[in-house]
Amino acid sequence: MRCSCHGCDALRAAFCPARVFRIHRRRNYYARLSPLQKSLSQRQLSRWPDDFRSAREFRSEFTVLTWQFPVLAKYHFLPQSHVQRVIEGGPSFRLSGNTNSYNPSLFGVTAGIGLETNYRVMKISPVLRYTHWTPDPVRNWLSERTKPNQIEFLVSFTF
Repeated sequence: MRCSCHGCDALRAAFCPARVFRIHRRRNYYARLSPLQKSLSQRQLSRWPDDFRSAREFRSEFTVLTWQFPVLAKYHFLPQSHVQRVIEGGPSFRLSGNTNSYNPSLFGVTAGIGLETNYRVMKISPVLRYTHWTPDPVRNWLSERTKPNQIEFLVSFTF
């Protein structure tokens, strides 16, 4: 998962257990809700010249905690196949806490592609997912904003 705030270059992997809710299923498609807890991190280094020979450094680092709720319609190609190709899409909603003067947007749109297969009693679903968030509300001209684009590689294990 790539951090979603300006100034952050860290690439992290996260294990995020979540409850998946299947809403309805018809033939090759169904809708699902799978809440995800995520952190948006900010790391910043600023330098101000003190005089001609030296500079003062200012470092700041903080995290905004969010819960994301993508509500996705998922379509299966070749449902009788052992490995099924899937596409998914729908709206995403986001709640945040511990905002540290950030104000992340609440709504976005998500689309993804992936595979789905059964292994014994478990269903394994690797998915590449893209989310575009609406622009953050601006509090003032100094307000930092989160990056609106998010790309994730998720692997889901369901029973």
